Amino acid sequence: MIVSLCLSEVICMSALLDIAKRAITRASELGADEIEVFVARQHRLTVVEVLSEDVLVSSGVSEAIAVRAVVGRSLGFAAATGPLTEDLALEVAKRAVRVARAKPEDPHFKHLPDPRRPLLEHGPVDDRILSLDDSELVSRVAESLRRAQSASPHLERVEGSVERLHTEFAIANSRGIERVDSGTWFEGWAMALVKRDSEMRQALWYFVSRRYEEEKLLALFGEAAKIAESCLGAKDLPPDVRTGDVILESLVVPWIFARVLGFNLNARNVQEGRSVWRDKLGEKIASEKLTLVDDGTHPEGPLSASVDGEGVPMQRKVVIDRGVLKTFLYDSYAAHREGKESTGNAVRDSPMSEPRVSFTNVIIEPGSGSLDDLVAEVERGILIRSQILGAHLVDPMKGVLAVTCPNAFLVVNGEIKHPLRPVIVSLNVFDALRSIKRVGGDSRWVWAWRTPSLVVSGAAFA
Repeated sequence: MIVSLCLSEVICMSALLDIAKRAITRASELGADEIEVFVARQHRLTVVEVLSEDVLVSSGVSEAIAVRAVVGRSLGFAAATGPLTEDLALEVAKRAVRVARAKPEDPHFKHLPDPRRPLLEHGPVDDRILSLDDSELVSRVAESLRRAQSASPHLERVEGSVERLHTEFAIANSRGIERVDSGTWFEGWAMALVKRDSEMRQALWYFVSRRYEEEKLLALFGEAAKIAESCLGAKDLPPDVRTGDVILESLVVPWIFARVLGFNLNARNVQEGRSVWRDKLGEKIASEKLTLVDDGTHPEGPLSASVDGEGVPMQRKVVIDRGVLKTFLYDSYAAHREGKESTGNAVRDSPMSEPRVSFTNVIIEPGSGSLDDLVAEVERGILIRSQILGAHLVDPMKGVLAVTCPNAFLVVNGEIKHPLRPVIVSLNVFDALRSIKRVGGDSRWVWAWRTPSLVVSGAAFA
């Protein structure tokens, strides 16, 4: 159950905000024209790590502060880890001011964002995650491991991690933004290795949720083991299958598209002429089967919160509507440069990071059918499951991608014929967006993407 914040949490977050506000009141004596202070506290309530025969349990609290200081038209940034105190806030603020003074002025910088009323009061908080007993979580992990043994008679080794987290943050700036927020997360990943005779195969499985979901935990290690088991008996790619359709299981979709989409939808890259789509607003850039939404307010979104990394309200916006590009993603810097409002897409990679333009929660609107249904419609091609290697090497402006797929399967006449030894799949991501033939209905959260499985035509295999 998603709940409102309890009184103790409000008090705790109020203390974070007080630290930020007191640093801001001394901004002028520090020599800053404007200042922004972000403070965060992350409670890793329980971390259960599985390393072959060992199960390790840990917990801890980390605190951090990040400051952006404005001197003239220069923006300086500094950050430090806690414990959070007013003295630490002032020290980090002084460093940020020194950085701003040392930097050349930026003619495009206007000012820090102004306050706006958010749509959400706070991010999703689940009382079950907060109250779950460590021993109960460890017991569920043990049951998940037992299920993995049942899922594969050839299971050699598993490793992975399950975490429950609670994060609090406060952000304030000298233009009047004052905001606190809190959220809970429950996530896990598993890698299973199976061995039969001299053949070894491995597979990955993953889940993330803003609430405690016991069934996903219990299935975690078994899902990885089942996929790895299904890859035994792999054969070489037939010489007559060198091009065709590629079926992307939901777990691998973000690896294919995230880097290229994120880079080219970034309004800063558009303004600097680095985006391939800089003059494509209102034009068709993808298959009409693709509708892509960025929604920082989704009740289940891993990145959902009341405000983004610089205190601007999170929003829902349709980015690609049935293949047509509708908007770019803006932080306050890019928005002010065009006389617009930020879309709430200033994201911090960590509490120690400066905000940058990025997706919040990416949602590909689902179509219909299961993964099996998609396979049944493919005459000749390859199914990619679990994981791919090398996607991070793509040039986001060229879009040329060649990835190694260790969990691939040959599909002929709508049937999976057999697993394949690692296959290299090559495609151009921009062409792939235009060549989406089918969108499944099997949506799931993969990191901050909610995506179904897809069928893309025109891939090359080796």
